[in-house]
Amino acid sequence: MYRSLQIKDFSNFKSSNVTTEEIQGFKKRKERAFIELKNYLLDEKNLLSAELIQEHLFPEVEADIFLSHAHADEDKVIALAICLEKIGFKTFVDSCIWGNAQDLLKVIDNEYCGHSNGKSYSYEARNFSTANVYMILNTALHRMIEKAELFIFLGTENSTSLSQNIERQESLVSPWIFSELTFVNQVRRYDKRYPLREEMKVKTEASTESIIIMDSAKFLYPKPTLDFLLSNDYFQEWLLEREPFMSFKLYINDSFSKCEFHIRKLENLYNLMEEKGSKREFYADQQFQTLD
Repeated sequence: MYRSLQIKDFSNFKSSNVTTEEIQGFKKRKERAFIELKNYLLDEKNLLSAELIQEHLFPEVEADIFLSHAHADEDKVIALAICLEKIGFKTFVDSCIWGNAQDLLKVIDNEYCGHSNGKSYSYEARNFSTANVYMILNTALHRMIEKAELFIFLGTENSTSLSQNIERQESLVSPWIFSELTFVNQVRRYDKRYPLREEMKVKTEASTESIIIMDSAKFLYPKPTLDFLLSNDYFQEWLLEREPFMSFKLYINDSFSKCEFHIRKLENLYNLMEEKGSKREFYADQQFQTLD
């Protein structure tokens, strides 16, 4: 991963050039996998392979941009993904693999967690199966975040809220988003186009004093802060811009001008984040690895 970005007010995102049929077509591309437990068994009884489950149900794919969001915003996020794909980006929408996790849990619970009466499940057995499946899913999400160049968190009232306990403190309502944002601040950073940049100074951030409230027991966590915060208005203006490096009058050297359109557009977004976005406070130089 290279950089991370939060879009605020994503509820105001407009996608008039994306049809309902296109959104439904995108969902069909991500149809749920057929699940047979025997494909994951390492013995003839109950030893399941986490590696085989991940390879089949949560495989790694090529993606330029990872889109993190609340499940309730899925259609709006898919519309954004379609807009990005029309530009030339490969996107990863995290909610599109959730169905496989839920289906897998149902199959495992029916096979291994039921009581002898056939009418209920063992509380302890279901906790164990859920913890394992969610760990496999979480690991898969982290791998995709690391592979993508840009991580974008799409903030709406469905994913963020203001805490009632601490004045004006922003919080998250999903432990999954908390996990993704936390991992983003720890993941290895690398710059695919380092030779093309004249001087790229990137520094690490200090985390803000915010909280995350999980849905159940009201645990409080420090809220991770991403590299940049950008308004939906600027983000949508960038998205609709037909020719990179024109509207924002940003400098581009001869090397970047030879890159593909979507790469030049992505560089334009990075410059826009620097000029119009809110940047984290930095204490030390962030070290980037380069890809030869």
